[in-house]
Amino acid sequence: GDSGGFSWKLSLVILAVVRSAVATRTDGFTIDDAYHITAGVSYVKLRDFRLNPEHPPLVKLWVGAALAPDFNLPPLRPLADKGAERDFNESVVFLDNDPDRVQARARIAMFALNSLLLLLLAWAVSRTLGNAAALGTIAFLAIDPTVAAHLPVVLTDLPVALLATTAILFAIQAFRSARWLDVSLAALALGLTLSAK
Repeated sequence: GDSGGFSWKLSLVILAVVRSAVATRTDGFTIDDAYHITAGVSYVKLRDFRLNPEHPPLVKLWVGAALAPDFNLPPLRPLADKGAERDFNESVVFLDNDPDRVQARARIAMFALNSLLLLLLAWAVSRTLGNAAALGTIAFLAIDPTVAAHLPVVLTDLPVALLATTAILFAIQAFRSARWLDVSLAALALGLTLSAK
C-alpha cells in the first residue's frame, strides 16, 4: 500500500543520509559554506539581505534559522566589493564562532533539508510515474557519490536539482489531470525552485 511505499522511500532516504554522513565525516567546509552560512544568519537575525544577494535565499534562510540562536554575528559594516564581503563572511565563521560547531550544525540542517526534498521528489515521481519508479529513483540517488557529497553542504546545487525535477514532474501530472491539487503542487515546487537558485 501507500504507507508501505512511503516507509521504503523514507528508509532509503535515511540510508542515503547515513551513507553520506559516514563518507563525508572528515570533509571540511567547501569554498562557499561559510559565505552562505553568515549570509543566512544575517537574513534571519537582522532581516538584512545585503550579504550574498545574488543567490536566492531558500538554503541560506534554512541554515540561518538553524544556526541563528547560538551564532555570534558582529554588526555588519560597509563592504567595498565581493572580496571584502567574502572575507567578512568567512572571518565571522572562522574567527567569531567555533567553526567545527558551526559546520556540525550546518550539516544537520542540510541533511534535514535535502532529506525533505528527496521525499518530495519521491512523491512527485510516485504521482507521475508510479511507486516502483519512485523507489528506483531514490535508491539510485542514495548510492550516487555526487549526491552523497552534496547532502551535507550549504550549497544550492542539490536543492535546485531536486526541486527542478520535482517541479517538472508535478507540472506533467498537473497537465494530465488539471486537478487543483496537482496544479498547486506544481506551483509550489516551481516557487521553491526559484527560491533556491
